[in-house]
Order: sequence, then C-alpha cells, then structure tokens
Amino acid sequence: QNINLETIRKYPVTPYEKLTDITLGSVSNTFFDQDNNRVYTAVNYPGEMAHITSIDLNSGDMEKIGDVYSPQLYYVTSLAYDDSAKMLYMTTHNSDWRGLASIDIKTGKRKRLIKVTRTGELTFNNKDKSLWGVQHLNGRVTLVRFEPPYSEWDEIYTIEFGKSMFDIQISNDGNYLSAALSDVAGNQKLILYEIDELLMGNTEYEVLYEFEDSPISHFVFSPDDQYMIGSSFYTGVSNIYRINIETRELELLTNAETGFFRPIPLSNDSLLVFQYHQNGLLACKIGIEPIEDAHAVLFLGQMVYEKNPVVEDWMLAPPSSINLDSLKKDEGDYYPFQHLKLASAYPIIEGYKNLVAWGYRFNFMDMVGLHSLKLSALYSPYGFLPEDQRFHANLDYRLWGWTFNASYNKTDFYDLFGPTKVSRAGYAFTLKYYKRIKFFKPQIFDLYFLLGAYADLETLPEFQNIEAPFKNMYTGTFNLHYSFLRKSLGAIEPEQGFEWNFFFFNYLAGGDWYPKLISNQDIGFLIPPMRNTYLWLRTSVGQSFGERKNNLSNFYFGGFGNNYVDYREVHQYREFLNFPGFEIDEVAAMNYGKLMAELNLKPIRFKKAGFLGFYTTYTQLSLFGTGLFADIFEPDYKNIMYNAGAQLNFELVLFSLIKSTFSVGYSRGFRNHEAPNDQFMLSLKIL
Repeated sequence: QNINLETIRKYPVTPYEKLTDITLGSVSNTFFDQDNNRVYTAVNYPGEMAHITSIDLNSGDMEKIGDVYSPQLYYVTSLAYDDSAKMLYMTTHNSDWRGLASIDIKTGKRKRLIKVTRTGELTFNNKDKSLWGVQHLNGRVTLVRFEPPYSEWDEIYTIEFGKSMFDIQISNDGNYLSAALSDVAGNQKLILYEIDELLMGNTEYEVLYEFEDSPISHFVFSPDDQYMIGSSFYTGVSNIYRINIETRELELLTNAETGFFRPIPLSNDSLLVFQYHQNGLLACKIGIEPIEDAHAVLFLGQMVYEKNPVVEDWMLAPPSSINLDSLKKDEGDYYPFQHLKLASAYPIIEGYKNLVAWGYRFNFMDMVGLHSLKLSALYSPYGFLPEDQRFHANLDYRLWGWTFNASYNKTDFYDLFGPTKVSRAGYAFTLKYYKRIKFFKPQIFDLYFLLGAYADLETLPEFQNIEAPFKNMYTGTFNLHYSFLRKSLGAIEPEQGFEWNFFFFNYLAGGDWYPKLISNQDIGFLIPPMRNTYLWLRTSVGQSFGERKNNLSNFYFGGFGNNYVDYREVHQYREFLNFPGFEIDEVAAMNYGKLMAELNLKPIRFKKAGFLGFYTTYTQLSLFGTGLFADIFEPDYKNIMYNAGAQLNFELVLFSLIKSTFSVGYSRGFRNHEAPNDQFMLSLKIL
C-alpha cells in the first residue's frame, strides 16, 4: 500500500475541495440542478436508511427527498432526472425484479409507474421527455424506451448474447446515446449511437474509445456535448478521463490516491466527483485541467505471475471449449417425482428426551431441486425405555410450498445440546402450506396453514414440560404475517420497520375444540446519534377460549429458548412464548399481554481478532426488559412478571466461509412476593 502511494505521488496529486462534511457510503448516479445550485443523488451510508438527498453546493447541507426502500449495495438505485419538471425517476425493489417510480423533488411525493420492468441504468432524454434503460431478461440485455406517461416500454435493441451494456447516457441535445459495452473476455469500450437511427432500427454504433480490459464507468456528456467525462481504472486507480467526441482524443484529468468516481460537470472548468474513503464516497469539487501523466500502481496478481509463471497453467478452460453439440440432450415434460433419486446417505446421532439415539439418514432429491425427501431411522438401545419408544423414524417431504412431515417417537439432533426439547413420544403427522402474497423486499406479506394429527402423546407438541391430557388429538394453525423491515449500511439485522404476526391455533381432542388467538406487533427505530444503534418495541397479546383446568387451554411461558448448540435465530428471547428469568413452560395463562423494550447497541467490528482459519468479525450487545401480564382481568388468577437481561453475540468465522454465532445471555425474573430468579444462557449457532 505504501509503495503504491509513493508511486502515485511521483506525479502531483489532484487537489480537491470537500463539499460535504460526511462520507456518503454508496452513491447512485448524480444530477446537477443549476437553477438551485444543488445536486440530487441517492445515498446509503452507515447509521441512516438509504434515501435520495439534495446537497447544497454552497453550504454542503443535505436535505432528504425520499426513501430508497430496497437499495443496491454499491449503486443504491438507478436515477434519471427531468430538469424542466424537477422530477426524478427511480428504480424500485432493486433487489428483485425492479419497477419504476417518480418522485417530485419539491414535495417528495412518490408515484409508482410500473410494478415490474426488469430495467435499470435509467437516463432521460430532454428532447422528447422519454426515459431509456437497460433491461435484463432471460439472459439477454435489451435497450428499452419509456414514453410519457411511462406506463409501458418499447424494446429498441437486444444486443448479441455474451455482451453487456451499462452506464447509458443521452446527450443534452437528445441526439446521441452513449453506453459502455463489455464482452466475455472483459474488454470494455465506450460507444455512441444516433438516437434517430436507433428508433428506425439501425443499431450500428461508433466506438469512441477502447479501454481493453480496464474497467470504465459513468461517462457523461459535458454541458456542450463536446466531451464524454467518466472514470477508468486504466492506471489501477480510478481516475477521471474525458474523451473529445469529434477527435476521439483521451485526456487524463486527475491523479487520485484512493480514486475518484461518478464525475458530474458543474461548469466548463469544474467537476463534482466522489472520492473513495474508508466509510464510503465523499463529495468533492475539482478543476478541469488535463494532466500529462500518472503512474500506474503495482498489481499483486501481476507480481505473483512474474515470480511464478506456472500459475497461468492453473486457469480453467473457457466455456467455449465445451462441445455442446456432443452433450446428451432430452426434451419433454419434466415429472419431478420420477426423477427423485438418492442424493446422500450417512450415519447420524440425534436426541430423544435426554438420551442419544443412533441411526441412518437418507436424502433424496430430483435433478432440478423442485422437491426433496428426507428419511431417517434410529434406535435407542436403553432397556429402561418402553419397548415401543426405542425405535424412531422421521420423514420430511417438500414440494413447492407444501411440506409433509411424519414421525414416530420424533428425534432431533439439537436435543442433545440443551434445555429446549422438540423430541416427542408417539406418532405425529403434519401438512403445511406456505404462500408468499407480496414478495418485493423490504415488504413481505405471506401466510401458512398447518394441520397436524398426533397419537400416543405424553407431552403437548408445542410445550415440552406440559402433560398431554389426551393421547390422541388434532391441531390446526393459520398464520398471517406482514413485515416492512429495513437496515442501514453496516447493519447486521433489520434496524427499523414494522412486523405483524397473527395466529389462529386450535386443538381438537376428546370431542372438544380449544381455540386460541395470538397477535404479535413489533416496531423498530434507528437512534440517529448512535450509528447502527436501534430500539425495538415488541408486543404480543393472546386469548384462549377453552377451560382453564385443561392443559390444552393455556399458554406457557419461560426460558431463553436457546440450546448450547443450535441452528435457530440467536435472539430466541424475542419469541412470544419465551420469557428469560423463568423456567421453560413455568408460567401458565389463559390470556396475556406482553411488552418488551429491546435496545441493540452498535456492533463492534474487529479488524484482527483470531487466527487465519478461525476469527471473530464483530460483537453486539442487546439489552431487554419485558413485562408479562397474565390473566390480568381475572383477579383470582392475575399474575404479573417482569424480567431484565442482556445478550452478547460474537460472529465466528471458520476457514473464511463457515459462519457461526456464539452467544452468552443473562436475565433476572421478578414476580410478586417471590425472590428474583437468575437465568444464564450459552449458545453456539452453527451454519
């Protein structure tokens, strides 16, 4: 690093003027509003949710225009700007299939134009008010055009397979469209189309400059349309270049130490650029003055090759070396069940109650992966167990949204490690159907229903310490879930938003029904002064309609919920039936209200903590306090409990790929007229 910096400084480093006091994280394409001397861009930086902002070039003050609900990591969103109408156009649900929306700069009012377009790289034509973009669909790249009112698009040109087009721009006079074009070999060139010719079907283009294998990005037209100005890693550092459209002459404008990106002309002699910093991009102003030269940095890969030429032989052959015509191809209808084959088989051990069961597992899958079948058979070699509980079998079959599970004396691997047990004596059959209603992140709206039949029960299926009043029973569960959860750059989980879960649960046993209703509501907020620190308020209410004396009629609370080795989400205390400070299933209630306040502090990230093959990346502390109000409207059974606790999590990485989380927790539970109860938790979440 130091050698490369010294190499860069052999030529004068480009001076710059900071325009903002803070780094902006990731930044989208940016637009200059000359009338108001402001620029508009989308930003995504730590401690703030991704949003579109307006930056005053005189003061550096930033004003939020609107949220970006599903940002891309590096580009946030794709923007286009109509200066005459002061209107921005943006891509939505960027992590999915992309849609199109407009946002008024003055009012912040957002309007959805098209739900799904599969189109990004937006640019605006001032001449005819059309929007252009690049659509990715079925492995092909297509240039598309949206005419006002932008409710549909026309396909202009699908480029040949194996090539990609990006960073399209339209000249200020509306006559030309530029684009970066890359091929499978990594070569990149800047090309120019005549828009009138494109609209008539002529797809020939001119090459402004070939950058070979040097990545280029964000070339824009100068105000007079005489130059294209953008960035390239030609020297190994992202510097700003400009190309004279008439002469094709390339000029170097900067010598950067860490890199300049996304240039925007502010005048004939100045540019807005974004300089790379550790926490993201910093808005800066530089002058436009061609320089003679800049020194290329040393590339580690090139140095390795020069010392070890043998590495060239390690390269894999290109895909073109495979003769596709000689491969066997079948055409016809695909029936998944006919293609179900054994994928793997191996010995296993699992937990049954507090014992170890030994057995074998078989995994079946079809070639496309549409469905799977898992079958395991185990044996518990203990004479003190009833004979009919020594054999165990589990079957799990999945197809699309359906899951069928059958078990006999159910076992579970994680029952070997801790207090939470899901193994059960007897027969169990469940059928579950899951349906996603809305699936564009961050909005999720889904549901499931689950039917179950049980026989020879000892304890209830949901509550490990509660005796089953009937040996045989049926259950039905319906769940409706909605969430709108967001997180800022640097977050490790959702920091803000809302989540709602509604459950209808019912037992059928002994000829009677035992219905229950549950509603969970969570709302979270970022705490702005403290980066990546957030507060969640989690509430739950429930009502049972059975008879109190019957175990089927009650809710049961208690425990952290984590096992010493686990696979579930690490914050199990958030589950509505868990209540650290009390033992599992200790607290019973016919109806209840529960409120938790949870403060999650900023994660502490480690630069170097551990060894090459095993290290920790961050730790985070969560503080929580909960009130549980059981049977609050029934004086004879009224029960009020509280707890206060903390959980500290460490993310562990093994061999750079395998992540796990080690958690330690403590909680103290309080109940009227009783001594406080302490509870500790240790857990390692694997994979």
